[in-house]
Amino acid sequence: MGNPLVSDYIESVLLECECFSKNWEKVCHQIDQSAPPENQVLSLVLPIPERSGTILFSETSGYSSPYQSLATLKNDKTIHNFLDYAALSHALKRFSCFGAKAMPLVNLRSVLFPVGRARNASWINPLMIEQLEEKGPFTQIQLINGLTIEVAASSQSICTRAEAALSVLSMIERDYLIAGKTGPHSPLDVLRLPDTPFARSMSRKPLLQKFPLPIRALRTAYEQEYALQTPLRFGHTIEGLDWIHESFHTLPTE
Repeated sequence: MGNPLVSDYIESVLLECECFSKNWEKVCHQIDQSAPPENQVLSLVLPIPERSGTILFSETSGYSSPYQSLATLKNDKTIHNFLDYAALSHALKRFSCFGAKAMPLVNLRSVLFPVGRARNASWINPLMIEQLEEKGPFTQIQLINGLTIEVAASSQSICTRAEAALSVLSMIERDYLIAGKTGPHSPLDVLRLPDTPFARSMSRKPLLQKFPLPIRALRTAYEQEYALQTPLRFGHTIEGLDWIHESFHTLPTE
């Protein structure tokens, strides 16, 4: 049996990310633990509150995992073609325009940004957001597919993370998919923003008016970080060696 269509069970449903509810019970009942669908863009990755496990929503279907959200995304990274998260995070931290926390997870088609604690955050695709509405200390995020989630974060914080995530996505797409020495003039020339209230507000944000880094700068930094971390992936299997990331991170890269 294939994964059920998202529209079959989440239309107009509100999922609160801080507490388990009847809506959560309904969604969990509809989704079986199964292999992730291939060639599907993820819309949303949600830890199940007060329970173990994670539910992932793609464009048209959903599936579940027994692991925390970041571990699930790392386990499935080859299916979703994500760049290496540790290498990308360290690459982004080389520059001053993306902050030092809440780094996005990116492939060549889409991006997810985290809300909540890093290891078990909710991960949201900004291109799938319809609109935001603050409700006291919480923000309700309505997605294009009709699902609404409620998170313990301000709308300003969500917009800031979404802006940075879309900027990173635009540079990854520019650096890897577009030939030539100059490339497009702005992120808006690269991104395929939907016609939603949220996307229209994002299109006016400073990081989407011009690229904060020269062409190929992020790609070069990422590939250097990936090369530096390669020994770390295999070091634990080499007897007598204790690989420490900080030691490799400080090595010269030229």
